[in-house]
Amino acid sequence: MKKLSGLLMAGLILGQLANVRGADRLGISAEQRLFVANRDADYISVIDQKTLQPLSQLPIDTLGAAHMVMAWAAKDGQKVLASLPNRNEVLIINVADAKIVARIPAGRAPEHFAIEKNDKYPEYLAYVGNIEDG
Repeated sequence: MKKLSGLLMAGLILGQLANVRGADRLGISAEQRLFVANRDADYISVIDQKTLQPLSQLPIDTLGAAHMVMAWAAKDGQKVLASLPNRNEVLIINVADAKIVARIPAGRAPEHFAIEKNDKYPEYLAYVGNIEDG
């Protein structure tokens, strides 16, 4: 576990230097990508799971303090949900072009969440826990 943590930290530092936008343009399949929240940064790191090398970054707000991220295959391409406790919102990001497609108010300090496929809704449903709202 220590070795993996060290590799991820090294990958995050390299990711800051790479500053590449849009993971889909790199030809890495969705199954090969790992998304990592960088709590003190204005981006989410995209890492190749096979090589543990940084691929790109998905930009978010400065000081958004992304706490948790989760990816899913949407009908129109891969998306990432990110909780931003400092902004009291969650973001939905389109991975193909690294654009934020939705900002959703989520109570005070949204952090942990779960996403489920639900046939009653168009795609997926997210349950978000708010640390400061109880």
